[in-house]
Amino acid sequence: MLSFSQSLIIAFISSGFSSLVIGGIFTYFFNKKLSRYEKILEMRKELYTEINETLSGFFNVANYEDRQRSCSRLLNLHRKSQIWASEEVLEQFNNFLFFIDLNNNKSQDAVDKEYRKLIVSMRNCITENKLDKSKIYTLGEIK
Repeated sequence: MLSFSQSLIIAFISSGFSSLVIGGIFTYFFNKKLSRYEKILEMRKELYTEINETLSGFFNVANYEDRQRSCSRLLNLHRKSQIWASEEVLEQFNNFLFFIDLNNNKSQDAVDKEYRKLIVSMRNCITENKLDKSKIYTLGEIK
């Protein structure tokens, strides 16, 4: 028969052991979810950087070869964005593609506005800081 103090010691040891096990399980799943979030964020960062660099080939200061490369890469990046981009960025990317299509006869101001919206949405997705679109400057016009 166990004394009261022995029972109390066994209770403390078993509760401590169970706390360690539960804490370890919680930490494992939390770190796994954090690691997944970090990987997605890294993929988005790379994708958004590629999109921005590719769009530079559409400005009027770009040469013909840059434009041709940008056209071929843009569709590939759009397919990647359908998998990795946030919903807001994908919606802005679709809008931007609609606006740069020459068949839609959109004004240069409208195209510039959509470009700024796309850049702001990509930045806000990665940094989670809200950026004012008036802070985005374009050097040249998107043609």
